[in-house]
Parts: sequence; C-alpha cells; structure tokens
Amino acid sequence: MKVTGRICVLLAVCCGLFLATAAFGATREEIKEVVDKVEKAAAMVASEGDAAYGKLTDPAGEFVRGSFYVFVFSLLPETKGVLTAHLKPSMVGKSLLSLKEPGTNRKFAQDFVAIAESPQGKGWTEYQWAKPDVREIAVKATYIMKVPGRDLAVGAGIYDVTKAEAEKVN
Repeated sequence: MKVTGRICVLLAVCCGLFLATAAFGATREEIKEVVDKVEKAAAMVASEGDAAYGKLTDPAGEFVRGSFYVFVFSLLPETKGVLTAHLKPSMVGKSLLSLKEPGTNRKFAQDFVAIAESPQGKGWTEYQWAKPDVREIAVKATYIMKVPGRDLAVGAGIYDVTKAEAEKVN
C-alpha cells in the first residue's frame, strides 16, 4: 500500500511538472512571436514607410490576433511618442507619453521612447495595463524596436508576462 501511494504521488508530481513545462513552452512561443512580429513590422515600415500601416493594423492580418497587435510611434523631437499606427484608428495622432499605469500613475510609455533611443534600439519594458474586453488590470511586457533608418519605433506586448520572463526567452 505504501509503495502504491508513493507511486501515485510521484505520478501526480510528474504530471504537474509536465503541465507546467507545457504551459511555459506556450508562453515561450508567444514571447518569441512578439519579438518576431515587432522585427518584421519594423523591417516593413523601414522599406514601405506609411504604406505598411494598413497591413500592420488589419484585424484579419498577421500583426493582429486576440489581444496582440503592433503599434508605431514617432521619435521626432516635435512629435515624440505620438502614435502613427494603431489597431484603434482613434489612437492615431495621440501621444503615448501621457499614458499612466493604473494605480501608480507612472508614465510607463516614456520607457518606450527611452528603449527606442537607447544604443541597442530595442528591448523589453513592463507595466500594469487593462486587458482588452475583460478590463482586468494585469502585468504586460512590451517589446520596442527602433525602425532602421527612420524616426519611428514599433512595439507590441503580451499580457501576464514580466519583463524578466520575456528577457529570459530572448
């Protein structure tokens, strides 16, 4: 009886570890997808300019899925942080720099500009933001990349992932 009980416990632990690994594997793929899509979007904007925006914001396109979408913002001194492309057309022309993290009032989008203007021109940041549809506040890691040869940057984020978790994958 004791051996059977121990085997059951061992099997339960192994199943739990397998499920946790499988769940993290899916998250790893989602994190990699964020980076891949941002890199692809930045290359598209670099080569096509404003003509790329329709492809980036097409709800049926490859850059929009569920709560995932890419956005583009200006790095020009006079329009720094102003969205030039966004899934919601009403956001285009608005500045990200005044957006505040719920609960802390930290102007988190200023990190977007700092990352794009850094020597690397790319990187992750983390903040709290409301999930679409459910309006529940959750941690969100966002990847930012400067568009080569342009005064623009592209970003996309993923909910329920911290900056540290995202950086471990990339």
